[in-house]
Amino acid sequence: MNLRKLLIITVVLIFLFIFSGTLVVSINNFRHYLIHETAAQTQNTASTLSFALSRYANKNDITTMETMIDAIFETGNYQKIVIKKFDNQVIISRTLKNHVNTVPHWFIKLTAFKLPPASGIISAGWKQYGNILIYSQTGIAYQQLWKDSTQLFWWFSCSFILTLLILIPALNYLLKPLATVKEQAENISAKKFTIVKKLPWTKELRSVVEVMNHLSQRVQTIFDEQAVLIEKLQEHAYKDPLTKLSNRRYFTMQLEHLLKGQEQGFSGTLLLLEVNGLTQLKKAKGYEYTEQYLLQITDILMSLSNSNLQSLISRLSDTNFALLQYNQSPTDAEKLAQNILKEITILQKNEAMACKIHIGIAIYQENQTSSELLSQADMALRAAQIKSDNDWHMYQLDEVKKSHIHTARQWQNILMQVINTESITLYFQPIYETFNHQKNILQYEVLLRIHDENKSLLTAAQFLPMAENLNLITQIDQLVVKKVIKQINKNQYSHKFAINLSGASLMDTNFVNWLYKCLQENNAIASQLIFEVPEQFAINQHDALKKFIKKIHALQSNISIDQFGRCFSSVHYLQNLNIAYLKIDGSFTHQIDTDSKNQFFVHTLADLAHNLDIKVIALNIENEAELETLKTFALDGYQGYFLGKPVDKVS
Repeated sequence: MNLRKLLIITVVLIFLFIFSGTLVVSINNFRHYLIHETAAQTQNTASTLSFALSRYANKNDITTMETMIDAIFETGNYQKIVIKKFDNQVIISRTLKNHVNTVPHWFIKLTAFKLPPASGIISAGWKQYGNILIYSQTGIAYQQLWKDSTQLFWWFSCSFILTLLILIPALNYLLKPLATVKEQAENISAKKFTIVKKLPWTKELRSVVEVMNHLSQRVQTIFDEQAVLIEKLQEHAYKDPLTKLSNRRYFTMQLEHLLKGQEQGFSGTLLLLEVNGLTQLKKAKGYEYTEQYLLQITDILMSLSNSNLQSLISRLSDTNFALLQYNQSPTDAEKLAQNILKEITILQKNEAMACKIHIGIAIYQENQTSSELLSQADMALRAAQIKSDNDWHMYQLDEVKKSHIHTARQWQNILMQVINTESITLYFQPIYETFNHQKNILQYEVLLRIHDENKSLLTAAQFLPMAENLNLITQIDQLVVKKVIKQINKNQYSHKFAINLSGASLMDTNFVNWLYKCLQENNAIASQLIFEVPEQFAINQHDALKKFIKKIHALQSNISIDQFGRCFSSVHYLQNLNIAYLKIDGSFTHQIDTDSKNQFFVHTLADLAHNLDIKVIALNIENEAELETLKTFALDGYQGYFLGKPVDKVS
């Protein structure tokens, strides 16, 4: 019950108590007053009438005496008048029925009273003739008492209604600052650090609002400072200062993470682009002109390559760029190289430049190391430089390796077979929360496997990008959700399960509605489900994700952001998302025990997330040294093959 209702109820109870007491006291006073007044009036009538009757009693004029009695009796104020001698012989008697039809029976019963008869002695000369007894009409007394009581009741009722009409708006006005403080507290809880600008005029509430404003400002300042620190660290450690592309350090981190990660299953191409003649260009046109030229090349690379997480563009040095294209076929890599050269050639003709552009292409082969892939791309680049001024060259794959590359049509057949037969296989990798005396499982991440036409086992990283390119990803996501829910219900699992959802599915209204309905039908286990979304989607589709989170939270499910840190973006957006978990991209945890910059980044990020009540999970932990380093940052979850490999059944 809120304070407003409590105050209104309190006022109503006090009013009712006062009203009841006043009504009881007033009725009782009216009752005693009426008894006294009626008794006095009746006694005066009895005394006067006995004196008047004495003149006729001496003559024994009964007729006149009856006439006088009838005259008094017809007034209706008396219930009974009796004249009798001292030997109890009744001479005259008149009786009137007590009429109280206008007074409720319960009121009469509640206020019942009896009036004693008034009496007077009738004399006949010097002798006593008899006495007269007059009984008052109590109905009149009850009617007067009822009238006075109802008037008092209506007066109090009108006063009560008027008081409420004044009280409710007054309380709304007086308690409005309190509602604002409540809203501010709820906003702080939801990571929205708002300030109440209009302070209340009451001293106590004003002090509370000022304290809340100070708290909100302080927490916002701490968050802003941490966010700026993280952004500056990203800028300094992982970005090229001119083009704002990722630098060699970040590129190397990502490449090693992709090729070494057990669940990454990377396939694709690496393009190395080198610009020759920059020194001469600087001398001829100046530094500013040269920088603009490099920025134009950057725009060309970004516009022609994939604009999502399936592409990583980096500037490795003053003259070298790298394009890591996920799940790109050799044919597409050739087309990309040709288009890049075409656009840069047009740029150079328009600007009358003499720089030479060369591109080397390497195709990733299974179990290849990052150094081997870079070496092949570099050899291809040198071969291109030998060919002509602006050219490209691809490092030739072995025929055996080429046979493992699937065409788009082959991928279509493989994925449709999986969807139609529901033959996707679920694996579960544990995420541990603490490491004291035993490992406690925080949740399981659901990992996917399928078989291709050669019965080779493919990881999610190998087939999901193709599913997205072929517009089959929503059907895959729907299939996974159904299978996970089915397994939880069948095996009565009590753990939480994290399911990865694609951005395409989250933007599909039909999928979101289906998911909501599915969770409603399985409401008992909805709280066990955590839906992971990629960081890129959280940044690009912020409003859509907020709506999705609100809808999912209504059914007690939670949201996690996956691969956090892979995108160079402000972390302020986290403040407006009510998420439960944050998974740090594995490239930052790889060899973190020897990388002070990554340590500082992860530690600062964890502090910021904890201030927003978000749990932080470290991914791709490969050895004891990495784990021990991460434990010093007080993270909330740890995941990796070193801790636990994916299993097809949960214990």
